Amino acid sequence: MQGKVASKQNAAPVYVGVDVCKEWLDIHLHPLGRDLRLANGKAGLQALKRLLRGLQPALIVMEATGKFHRMAHRSLHESGFPVAIVDPYRARMFARACGHLA
Repeated sequence: MQGKVASKQNAAPVYVGVDVCKEWLDIHLHPLGRDLRLANGKAGLQALKRLLRGLQPALIVMEATGKFHRMAHRSLHESGFPVAIVDPYRARMFARACGHLA
């Protein structure tokens, strides 16, 4: 493959998992295996959006956590990212069915 640039179309899609709490956004990038923690506020969301623009994620998934996920969800959605909110109980039961503790 000398002199040729690999196409991004062949790359595996990136999925983003966001665990939301009052102060933090814990983020996991799959299949990149990257984890990071950002503040759950405007500055943290701006940093997250800068990172995600380069990755073009197929989907961002976050658990519904009362009111703490709302700002992140709105901000990402308004910026054009595909975002899904999942029920924490269902996510927990799915993990349990797969044999995972968390």
